[in-house]
Amino acid sequence: MWGALRRHRKNSLISLLDPAFSHSGANTKTQAPSDRPSFTFIDHDDDLASKRIKNANARKTIRSHVMRDVRRRERLAGFKRVSKREDRVGASDKARAKSRESTLKLSDRTLPRRSSTPSSTSGSSSPEIIISSSSSQRSRSLAWSTSPIMSSPTEIIPPVPRTWFFDPFCALPGAGDVPSMVQSLVHYCASVYIPMTFPTETKISAEDDQTKLSLMGRTAFTDPGTFFGLMSVSAAHRAIVTGRHSDSFLLPGCENRVLYDSDYYLMKARCIHEMNAKLKDPVLAISNEAFGTIINLLTSAMIVGLFNEARMHLKGLKRMVDLRGGITDDSVRKSIMLYTFLTSDVKSAAGLMTRPVFPLFRDHQAASLELRKRLALPSSSNLNTLGVALLRNSSLSQPFMKVVHGLRDLMIFQHFSYHDPKMFSGSDRELLFKHSYEVEHEILSYPYRSSDGRRLGGRTEFHLHPVESVARVASICYTNQVIIVSPPGTGLGRALTKQIKTVLAICTQLDSFSRLSPACHDLIAWALFIGAQGALGQSERPWFVHHLAEIVTLRGWTEWEKVTEIMAGYFYIPYIHDVVWRPIWDEVMDSLTVSELSPTP
Repeated sequence: MWGALRRHRKNSLISLLDPAFSHSGANTKTQAPSDRPSFTFIDHDDDLASKRIKNANARKTIRSHVMRDVRRRERLAGFKRVSKREDRVGASDKARAKSRESTLKLSDRTLPRRSSTPSSTSGSSSPEIIISSSSSQRSRSLAWSTSPIMSSPTEIIPPVPRTWFFDPFCALPGAGDVPSMVQSLVHYCASVYIPMTFPTETKISAEDDQTKLSLMGRTAFTDPGTFFGLMSVSAAHRAIVTGRHSDSFLLPGCENRVLYDSDYYLMKARCIHEMNAKLKDPVLAISNEAFGTIINLLTSAMIVGLFNEARMHLKGLKRMVDLRGGITDDSVRKSIMLYTFLTSDVKSAAGLMTRPVFPLFRDHQAASLELRKRLALPSSSNLNTLGVALLRNSSLSQPFMKVVHGLRDLMIFQHFSYHDPKMFSGSDRELLFKHSYEVEHEILSYPYRSSDGRRLGGRTEFHLHPVESVARVASICYTNQVIIVSPPGTGLGRALTKQIKTVLAICTQLDSFSRLSPACHDLIAWALFIGAQGALGQSERPWFVHHLAEIVTLRGWTEWEKVTEIMAGYFYIPYIHDVVWRPIWDEVMDSLTVSELSPTP
């Protein structure tokens, strides 16, 4: 089977350069699969005799040049060429294996396999791939069955676009090895993972294909390590979003989260294999491709919640950057990967609740007067009150006030980008990305500096007021819900939920909690809304709703419109938060109604 596929790819590529070859006897036995489109080049469908290359040596040279590239691609994809005789033997083995497929038993080795999109209807169980190994390595057969252990009451396998929709010439790394797996993961990455994680960037990229997101996406498909890393990220995200993880099952004694999706482990293994190969070459070990590979490994670890592994990848990333000359070296500053490893650094620090590994990267470039004018809000805008209540709170320190100013500017930029993606040029977005990075870096690192600005050694944190600790962690969670989105079930989302629950529990257990100022109670209510949003579908959700109900009772709120007026002084944007926060408010009202109707003991 593989031999026939290789000959078809070889002949197809040659026929693009020499159309007459498609009519020769070498290609008469190979038919194109039904799911692949046929390509006809302009002015190549008539008078073939006059266009044919008469010189036999010239034809051999062209074919040799084409096949050299074909063989290189096959080596990258892990193919092994076989002789015609072996190909015929493989074809006969395939026929025998097909006749045995109907007799496969559940005793064969099984690997769980997740469908490409979340479930939507009932009556279907989770698919599972069964691999039956025969005596010949070439005749491995695949069959689908269902597993009662992994069944879901609401799941059906939706149709996925055919392979040629993404890869008409089978040029993606690994496309020939595991075509259905790669097809599904590429589809999920493009249609779910990227739009869900980078909502604003995705909208801008739809208008401009030269954005950082577009360029990095294209770069990921040029190197096997980066590609398999991106596929492992896609598989991890899919498994978390669709509930294929150990949090959904009772597994006592299991410290690390386990994914019930073999695609993640297969893609991760291929990615690690490619990374190990790069580390053997001193030049490739610090190349942009190596950066992309290790960052994808780090990202997938954070999605799953493997924080020890994430720390290991962070150390490796720091070492690689140091070998390139440090964060301020021109080769690093001008690299397309700068965006990714700076973002990975602050996101990892947020999940681990530590200061970032890299020092703050500053490129002193003030916003132009023209850009500041475009970011100016009209006097009638509801966003004029954004963050004002935080700036007026006397319990918050000056370093945090600086963070609030930066976060306010960042959210105003997000607002304009959402409504008019063409409003900003590439240089404007570059400048505002740096501003976003500085804000997230500052909010994570300022507690590790003393009151006079000196950096504290070790992991010691400068003492913060309990209310400021709540505001700080809530702001970190907010950026991970709006700018670069981490779903509640991911490792980063779970870590942030636990962090904000911890600081809120400390604050609400204070003896003086009921005597705090109304402004502090409003701030805690804002943090509880953020915590409840991050705990969607998680076990902590009722805890946030319960404590939010206590604040609502304490403040005497009865109408949602009154709550929105108060939340507008913090970081609350109606068209973003209403759809999520209004159901939380309804849960609070329901819980208060139930408590009023319940008889007192």
